[in-house]
Amino acid sequence: MTMDMNILPAPDDLAGWKMAEHVLSERISYRIRSSRLVNPALLKQYFGCKNDDYLLDKYADLAVVHAFTEWVVDDYRPILRSPDKKKKGKSKRGRKAIRRGKTLAEKMLAAGLPVAEGKVLEECSQANPSIFIIISVDPGVSLTVEDILLGGKRLIHDKMLSGCVQPGQCLTGRAFPVGQFYFFTPMGPCLPNSLAMEAADYLESLGVEFTHEGLLRGANKFGWLWDWYDDQSSEGYMPQIQNTDGDELLWQTASFSIADEQVVREALTTREDIDYDDENDEYLWFRCQGKDAVIPGDTLSLGRMRFVMDELILDVNSAERLRSARKWLEEITGVKYQGVRTQDITDMSRDIPMDDRMGPEESIEMTPELASSLNKYFHDHYMKWLDMSLPILDGKTPRQACKTEAGRQKVAMLIRTTSPPAGKANAQIDIPRQEMFRSLGLESE
Repeated sequence: MTMDMNILPAPDDLAGWKMAEHVLSERISYRIRSSRLVNPALLKQYFGCKNDDYLLDKYADLAVVHAFTEWVVDDYRPILRSPDKKKKGKSKRGRKAIRRGKTLAEKMLAAGLPVAEGKVLEECSQANPSIFIIISVDPGVSLTVEDILLGGKRLIHDKMLSGCVQPGQCLTGRAFPVGQFYFFTPMGPCLPNSLAMEAADYLESLGVEFTHEGLLRGANKFGWLWDWYDDQSSEGYMPQIQNTDGDELLWQTASFSIADEQVVREALTTREDIDYDDENDEYLWFRCQGKDAVIPGDTLSLGRMRFVMDELILDVNSAERLRSARKWLEEITGVKYQGVRTQDITDMSRDIPMDDRMGPEESIEMTPELASSLNKYFHDHYMKWLDMSLPILDGKTPRQACKTEAGRQKVAMLIRTTSPPAGKANAQIDIPRQEMFRSLGLESE
């Protein structure tokens, strides 16, 4: 297909804008190959380490070269000269001023480009890099993303990218407008949603400010994410997931031998923190929330117990809760701790009873009524979450954290990266993100 790059495509001419992007990419590749621009010092500046050969090889299929080239073209500014010690060239703070030149994009635009290519390069170079969570995908056509760091949704038209990503993954790069479309170019690795907040915290620890100008200034730090991500992968990273007490979430199924079932049942019945579920013949261990709780007087479920043959089986979701339960359970006459099976949140076999004699789990039909009830339950849960004390916010609630600009930014990122709860029932759970934003007085775009 031949096009005149000196004619600007119509705003709705997707093929024309894609052709301009392709021709510009070829021009840039030739420019870099024929120059001596790329050197070890430049690679170290982008990757932030000496592992550039290793990272370029390992992540070759994840567009690492494309990401590096993007930074070289739109963000790298060469030092024009070293500070002259014999001349006065110090800033007000006493540090020697370093003059930096133009980016390659600025040089190419100043020298003149065909108008279609120039428009693509101009828009791309002016867009700040960010982390984008994928909301939905139309394979082979487009994907809808939301900017985690600054907010705002984009519909990105990219045939290849939309065919190899899934909702919930996060892209690091630039989303920039051309005509009435948005295109995307990578600046760092594709991340799982579970690493999005940690990646944002890492960038912040490197001094990157989450504003349009700050992200442009810290563009090279997106290249540092390759080595950071490699560390997470090599260590088999799994983010720590916590229960409402801030304990690490670990499914604990403990067994206790009992001398007399009736004695134990009577002891459980007399406790004020135990409720009996006669339908399922289970004992529910709970804690009454205090006056500082989201709903004062509301109860928090801590665990459940059931009798299987000559054993008492206890299910809790943290080692701390198991230790707490053991203290009072072993005070009951004839109760003796036998052992525990520990499983992390990724092990779905936790749903299998410790004693196989209880049989397979009964399947639940997802009716419209049940789906509606689930959505109402989770809607209430997410709205209550706004007033829950969270370890990730240093013990503050999201509403309390929003009293500062930094807190507002972090809470907004938390809301954007919250994943819908997964379950066997396969119900579509809607997270009331817009309502959460409005309740906190945050911008939701």
